[in-house]
Amino acid sequence: DQRFRLRYADFGAPNAPTSEVPAPSSNGHAEQAGPLNWKEKTVGLGNLTPAADIAELQRLVGIQMANLKRPLVIVEVGSWCGQTALAMHDALGTHPGVIHCIDHWKGCDGDMTGAYAAEGDPWGIFCRNVGDKLNRSIVPHKGTSLEIAAAWNQQADLIFIDADHSY
Repeated sequence: DQRFRLRYADFGAPNAPTSEVPAPSSNGHAEQAGPLNWKEKTVGLGNLTPAADIAELQRLVGIQMANLKRPLVIVEVGSWCGQTALAMHDALGTHPGVIHCIDHWKGCDGDMTGAYAAEGDPWGIFCRNVGDKLNRSIVPHKGTSLEIAAAWNQQADLIFIDADHSY
C-alpha cells in the first residue's frame, strides 16, 4: 500500500527500491519487540516505513536545519506508532525543535490499519514508543487532520504527510 511510503517523486529524488512490511505474526500484526528506534528494533502495528524512506525523510530534516538555523517546527500527519516521528527526532540530534504528530490513531476503514487498530492499541504503542519525548519534543494532536488544521496557528518548517485522506 503506497500510502505508507514516502513518494520520492514528491521531493525530486530518484525512485529507490523499498523494503516490504514485515510479515504478520500469529495474531495478524507485523510486530517486532523492543522500544521503537528506527535503527534498532521496532514496535509496530502492521506498517513499518522502509529504511530508504526514513533516510530520505531524515535528509529533508537536515536540509531544513541547515537552511533555518533556528528551532524547527515539524508537523507529521499520520503518526501511527511513532516510527517516523522518532526518526525525525533522531535527525534533529541536538538541534532544537518539536515534532507535532497528528493522528486519530483509529486506522482507516478502507485498509488493514482499521483492523489493526480495532485489535491493537496504536495510541498506546505510540505513547510507549515515544517515551520521555511525549509532550516535550514529540507532541501528539489526537484528531483528524481537518480537525487539527482548523485550530492550527503555527508556522511549520516541514510537513510530512503519511496518512489516508478521504476527500
